[in-house]
Amino acid sequence: MKKKTKKKKPVDKNTKTYKAKELRMLAKKCLKLWALVGKKRANTCELGNYYKFEIGRNDCPCSKGSLNAHHIESFRMNKALRFASENCLVVCPGHHLYFSDSAHRSFATVYQYMSANRPDDLLYLLDHYRDKAEITKEYLEDKISSFQCELNVSL
Repeated sequence: MKKKTKKKKPVDKNTKTYKAKELRMLAKKCLKLWALVGKKRANTCELGNYYKFEIGRNDCPCSKGSLNAHHIESFRMNKALRFASENCLVVCPGHHLYFSDSAHRSFATVYQYMSANRPDDLLYLLDHYRDKAEITKEYLEDKISSFQCELNVSL
């Protein structure tokens, strides 16, 4: 018996559904590149190093292994800073979520670190936290290309 094959319908790229899916895929790619740029810049847990070298606390339980990229200014609430490299704080999983002085539990910890080690980035965030941005295909493609250039230069 011969197996019937269905002919695929051509994809209509002008529909709202297709455009929304394309925008989600670009945003996901941009977010991954944003995290890679932050990790390339920091290379280790920024809060763990701050505690060990700046404050002199040797009891910092900085976990080994993977690093997380944390949005200093809220990902959901601030679209303008969502993909800004100044808004990236690279931390271990413990300093991201679990410790009492983690980035999600203690704003004061993040503020102390930023004011001591990255004052220019802190000023940038303070200047732009009320900005409004429309996340468009062109905006995301521009961000992706700038992140790719930054990663290729620093490799």
